[in-house]
Amino acid sequence: MFNYGCNGSTAPEIKYYTIGVVNIGEGHEEIIENFKKGLAQLGYLENKNLTILNEKIILNEQNLQLTIEDYVKKKVDLIYTLKTPATLRAKKLVKNSDIPIIFAPVFSPVKAQVVSSLYHHGENIAGIRVRGTTGKALELFVNTVLDVQNVFVLVVPSEIVSRLTYKDLKQAAKILNIDLVKAEVSTCEQIKSLMEFAPSGIDAFWILHSQLLASCREPIYKAAEKLQIPVGASTTQQDGILLSYFFNHEDLGKQAGEMAGKILGGVNPAEMPIFTAEFFLAVNVAAGRKIGITIPDKILKQADIIIR
Repeated sequence: MFNYGCNGSTAPEIKYYTIGVVNIGEGHEEIIENFKKGLAQLGYLENKNLTILNEKIILNEQNLQLTIEDYVKKKVDLIYTLKTPATLRAKKLVKNSDIPIIFAPVFSPVKAQVVSSLYHHGENIAGIRVRGTTGKALELFVNTVLDVQNVFVLVVPSEIVSRLTYKDLKQAAKILNIDLVKAEVSTCEQIKSLMEFAPSGIDAFWILHSQLLASCREPIYKAAEKLQIPVGASTTQQDGILLSYFFNHEDLGKQAGEMAGKILGGVNPAEMPIFTAEFFLAVNVAAGRKIGITIPDKILKQADIIIR
C-alpha cells in the first residue's frame, strides 16, 4: 500500500532491518546496550526501523545451534556474535547464506580461524579482537606489587582463549622474571577445590581470559582474601581484582554497532579490517587496602579507572 501526501506524492519507503544476537556469556549487557547505541548513531533504531532478536538471552550449547539456524531461516540482515565459540558456530552455519556477521569481542580471530588475516580477509564477517592486554597487564601488576615472584594461574585447556592468554602470560613472565604456578581446570567444582587448598608460597593469583573463569571467579577472590594476596587480570575489572588491563565494554559495543550499521548501509564486510579494541587500566585501591597494598602514584596516574 502506498502513502500519499497532500500533493499526491508517495512517502519514502522505510526499510526495516533485523539483527540476531548470539551471546553465550554472562556480563555482556553493557556491550549489547552500547551496540544498540552505535547503531542508533547511524539511524538504526529499535521500534522504528530495527528489530534485535534475543538481545537479553544467554544461549547454551543446547540452543545455540537452533538459534543460529532460526536466524538463517528468517534471513536476518546481520548476526552479532559475542565471544569466539559463538562466532565460530555462526560462521559455520551461515556459510551457505549471504548473512554477514559482526563479532565483538573475539580474543584472537586469526588463531581461532574466524578469519584468515586481520586485513583483506575477503570474508562476509568483520569485528573487533581483544588480544594484546596480557603482557602489559602483568608488567603493570609487577610495578604495583613490588615483591611478587610466584603467580598462581588457572588454565582451561578446552578453551582456545585460555590457552592463548596463558601463552601471552608465559612470554611476559619470562621477560619479567616471574614464576608461574599453573593448574589446569575444566569445571567450577575443580576451581573451588583448588582454591580451598591453594599451594603455599604464592604471591598472587592471575585470571586469564576464559568463559569458565568468568563464571567462577568468587572462589579465587575468597582464597586471595584469605591468603592476603592480590589478584591481577587482563580481563574485565571486578571488585576482587587489584589491577586489570582490559577493553572497555561501552566503547567496544558502540564500535561494533557502528560497524554493523555500516554493513546494513551497504559496506562490504569482506573489505573491512579486523579492528583491535582500545584498552584501559583499572586499579582497585579498596582491594589493595584490604590486603595492605598501596597503589603507587605512578600507576594511579596511568589509570583510566580508579576504584576507591
